[in-house]
Amino acid sequence: MIATRGLTKVYRSGWRRRRRTEAVRSLDLSVERGEIFGLLGPNGAGKTTTVKMICGLVQPTSGSVFLDGHRVGGHSKWPSRLTGAVLEGSRNVYWNLTSWENLLYFARLRGVGEAMARARAEELLGEFALREKTRDAVGTLSRGMQQKLAVCCALVSDPPILLVDEPTLGLDVASARAIREKLRRLAREEKRTILLTTHNMQLAASVCDHVGIIDKGVLVRTGTVSDFVDVLEASSYVIECAGELNEETRRKLDRIPALQLSGENASTEIRLPVGSEESRAAALYEVIDILREGDSQLVSVREAQRSLEDAFVQLTEEHTNVVSG
Repeated sequence: MIATRGLTKVYRSGWRRRRRTEAVRSLDLSVERGEIFGLLGPNGAGKTTTVKMICGLVQPTSGSVFLDGHRVGGHSKWPSRLTGAVLEGSRNVYWNLTSWENLLYFARLRGVGEAMARARAEELLGEFALREKTRDAVGTLSRGMQQKLAVCCALVSDPPILLVDEPTLGLDVASARAIREKLRRLAREEKRTILLTTHNMQLAASVCDHVGIIDKGVLVRTGTVSDFVDVLEASSYVIECAGELNEETRRKLDRIPALQLSGENASTEIRLPVGSEESRAAALYEVIDILREGDSQLVSVREAQRSLEDAFVQLTEEHTNVVSG
């Protein structure tokens, strides 16, 4: 498992290092064995800094990190074999080395014997369709191939904990799907603990058991994907009509608060945000009655599906308003 307690990172810059930037602030985080936890946040929120502190690339200013019950950091020895890290932009591979040399280097660095390292390298290159690039320098590979190799390098030592930063960035559809399926298998079947940071809400929604939103270094909220969707203040109906609406119908619809009209000659779309169950039914029936009175041809009525992305935008905006206020 992964646990952090009061994890904080402060950077100092400027004249005599007086300018203080708190990249991560008192972060308490728990990721259980066999779980995929998604850490989401806008650019500069502190996601990558958090991952770097957990895997030992950045020294925390204060706070503690525990990996499988071992307290790490400070003057204690960092148990590198416990973790594999995939940093955004393939920054954890060496571009002048070949794919094969990278895999052997990271395996031996983490204490894997030569025979096992070679066997694991062969297995991973085949699984990620990189066998033809075994002897190619990483700098000559496409960005997607570099990203896949970075994942291979993280897995080559067979670590129980995986720290993954934007694993599908730059990948084609097939490769991104392979990464998603691999992450699911690692967690579900092999009981690996995975901390995933990403901007890709679809990726987070499809693979994560729990997610947390971090903004300006602060963990704003944690929960399941459905928990986050439930925080949204309202859902909406999308009503589609054939052709354009007449002027009288438009005037009546314009009187309904928050209703939005859009479309072209072929059809008109009406988006109706609503709140409680009672107001939802009343507002929908009112719109339908107006359309019938105007002889508008109703094509479809559907409830817009709320998403993790909607919750992310709402929560980060709310947190920004609180901080600014």
